[in-house]
Amino acid sequence: RIKDDTFSVIKERFSILQQNNETVVIGIPFSDGMKEVVVRCDLDDVMRTNGQAILNCFTRDVILNCIDKSWKDHLKQMDDLKQSVQGAVYEQKDPLLKYKFESFNLFNILLDSINKEAVSFLFKAHLKQRDSQELKHTDEKIIGHASRGKEERSSIPQNAINTQNKQKLSRRQRRAQERKMKR
Repeated sequence: RIKDDTFSVIKERFSILQQNNETVVIGIPFSDGMKEVVVRCDLDDVMRTNGQAILNCFTRDVILNCIDKSWKDHLKQMDDLKQSVQGAVYEQKDPLLKYKFESFNLFNILLDSINKEAVSFLFKAHLKQRDSQELKHTDEKIIGHASRGKEERSSIPQNAINTQNKQKLSRRQRRAQERKMKR
């Protein structure tokens, strides 16, 4: 799905750039609703392989991004572990032995988090794009999701909706609404 959607957009937008004899690297933004990853692909490779290079670059960049983020968090946790293990002397335990066990557990957690994040993003990712028709019709308001992810739209003017929802929400209520919108 990602290959087909992205390749059709690239064929439309970058056919002019392909005619030049220069090497062009394009950045394709993908999002899963929570975070965004920009995948960089060589335009010549994409056209030569009919979009298969997009899929290869996509999986490579997503996995590298997940590894990078998780590795930074792991290094912070290891530094915290080094500080906390120093108190093991007062418990009359070997600090080095405790450090080895705890660091092994942290490494297993690191591997699990990399796998979960990468697979989650690979399955949920979609091409970020804006439809010109959607940008023109700003008077329609998305009011929720119907079955199978189709958006329900309201033809009520924007200002009428804003006057209906003027009541103040608490911080907890706003966060609950934001979480619902992300889902």
